[in-house]
Amino acid sequence: MSLGTGYGDITYNSRRGILGAAPLYGKISYHLFNVDSNASKTKDIVKLIRKSKWHSQYGKHQSYIDTSNLLYSLEGYITALDFNPTGEYVATIDSYNNCLISDVTTANYRFHVKLGRWGSSDWIVFFLLH
Repeated sequence: MSLGTGYGDITYNSRRGILGAAPLYGKISYHLFNVDSNASKTKDIVKLIRKSKWHSQYGKHQSYIDTSNLLYSLEGYITALDFNPTGEYVATIDSYNNCLISDVTTANYRFHVKLGRWGSSDWIVFFLLH
């Protein structure tokens, strides 16, 4: 079953009531929302806390010209994100296989690693977050 198409990811941490959503392109690494199921109005249940910056450790913007002489842009984008169980850290992976871990409260960078293209990197991110 598919809930959508295209790029990006979404994750929720029930312990802190936060939701992270990856945008479509690399100006922002993820949007952070507060989820308040006790809000008195429907429109107040989900509120944007911040748009987290694109860290310099992510892949850089690249362009190339194909054989038709058309210019294509290959901006980096977030392909996956997840919170650790306590909701203190968020791990993101960009389209260049850079895994970056940052503090949820401050959005400050903590650690990054370049993942190989040899297969699924889910277990590495799981290990880093836990």
